[in-house]
Amino acid sequence: MPNGKPGDHPYTDIVTHGLEVFTEEVDALVRELARHPRLDDVDRELRELLYATQAPAAVRDDAALLRRLRALRARLD
Repeated sequence: MPNGKPGDHPYTDIVTHGLEVFTEEVDALVRELARHPRLDDVDRELRELLYATQAPAAVRDDAALLRRLRALRARLD
């Protein structure tokens, strides 16, 4: 059961624990979204997207993740 420690969820790993989970650009965008005043509008979607995208770096598509995160940010702006 998750208890808030590093490794429980990529969102908290990036935002709370300051860990590098994806690429530097992806992690920076996640941090930016986490500080956005309208985060509540996309918070669940953001967390689910990050959780679903977890995979070893060699097989995941960080470019696709970055596009989806940018789309979330565009919806907030």
